[in-house]
Amino acid sequence: MGAFINPAHDRDSTVAMVRRAHAAGLLVQGDYFNPATGKGTLFGVLLDGGSPTEAADRFGMPAPFSFAADGIFNGLPHDRASSWAIELVEAIGDHADLSRSQEQLAIDALNMLCPHALGDVLELLHMSREHLKRRCLPDSHRPAALSSLATLHQFAKQTNDQYDDLVSIAIAAAQSSDGHDQVPEFIAGKGAAQAAGLNAACVVKYTAKFLSQRARRAMLDNTQDTAAALLVAGQCSETVFNQLGERLLAIVHGAPEDTNPFLSTPAPDDQKPLTGWQRWLNNLCPPEPTVRW
Repeated sequence: MGAFINPAHDRDSTVAMVRRAHAAGLLVQGDYFNPATGKGTLFGVLLDGGSPTEAADRFGMPAPFSFAADGIFNGLPHDRASSWAIELVEAIGDHADLSRSQEQLAIDALNMLCPHALGDVLELLHMSREHLKRRCLPDSHRPAALSSLATLHQFAKQTNDQYDDLVSIAIAAAQSSDGHDQVPEFIAGKGAAQAAGLNAACVVKYTAKFLSQRARRAMLDNTQDTAAALLVAGQCSETVFNQLGERLLAIVHGAPEDTNPFLSTPAPDDQKPLTGWQRWLNNLCPPEPTVRW
């Protein structure tokens, strides 16, 4: 899947649409889309209220990307959200392959959380992160990735006695990749793309929520000033969303161009040139973003 491959919704017209929406004050945080006013989130406006999963057919943007982008849009400081939306769309190149953008973003979120975990929960975060890395490898690694997801789920069930938000974030991160198809009970009643997208949104939202709650509790441990603790929690949440927003901008800006696999005879995996996502993976992970409170 490449971005802007639909000639009816090319890059220039899409960027112009977002700019017009910004100028008209239509990009607003909160409700996805209000048909009475035409106001909504980034993808609510771009899709005129249609499901974020429709961004795949219209703009070549996979559901996990569109869900995560709207999640970040809603969490950014009010005076930053609309301009960030423009920057995001402008950062996406023609035919950019966004298929593994969510894996990178989820890994960044897990890196933020690892310093706050211990024991089995920390191990679960590491397992989720390794699963996401495997999803960036060639298709021949798919069985190993699915096996790692099954192992992750089994391990999560064993940590029920210490279940907390970090466990649910670790599972959501793994399932925000398209390897979630081995756990059909989780997506019963939902399309696969929508399920992956909802998981991607959960990773963004609950990473910020967990860290802001930690910041609030840390403040209350030192003082009983509830107002000050709430202020610190809000500042922490904005910091997390700002960091994730900047990371997503960098990810899409560096996304490789999608290539048509049917243009030539497939070569064995050990003879294929590295894809853009594999080059990213071979350079290890991006520097771990840290939010310490």
